[in-house]
Amino acid sequence: MQKNAESGFGPSVHSEFQSFFLTHHRTILKFFRARVGVENSEDLVQDTFLKAYKNMRSRYTEPTLPWLLAIADNTWKNWLRDKSAAKRNARESPIGDHPESSVDPSTRRGRSSEGQPFTLYSVKEDMNRLEHALNRLPPRMRQCFVLFFLQERKYREIALIMGIDIQTVKSQINQARQRLNLYWRENPVR
Repeated sequence: MQKNAESGFGPSVHSEFQSFFLTHHRTILKFFRARVGVENSEDLVQDTFLKAYKNMRSRYTEPTLPWLLAIADNTWKNWLRDKSAAKRNARESPIGDHPESSVDPSTRRGRSSEGQPFTLYSVKEDMNRLEHALNRLPPRMRQCFVLFFLQERKYREIALIMGIDIQTVKSQINQARQRLNLYWRENPVR
């Protein structure tokens, strides 16, 4: 594979990422619009895909939507944490100076910036598919996966919580990833 001297990524990674982006951009945008509204969604989508792009070289399997949703979820949690920290460190200001007072009411009613209502159907469908896939995993494997990806626990913490060896935790998480990727490929969106 010939590498691009500027970025270090080969041409196949660029074309693979472009296809991946075009396939999942709308779903990730809806994911963020449902959580943060229209105003901050595009920035969070860009952050998510940038992180995904940087991590594509280290993946041994092709990227899937559950993997991307985990990145989006972590990006959202980081955004909330940063926003909370900014609030704690902010100085007080008069009521009329708050940014909420200048928000366009149409964005608070779940409308896109173009005025078109957006639907959460595909995001809910993807989350339902992910939940169904997780429920198919053996209990210990599912618990390791959930603790690692959704609760952002470290391997050591998971091992202590579950009373198992760190290598077993890593193995269970890796097997869960493989099974979820396989499930996702075998059960495409209808």
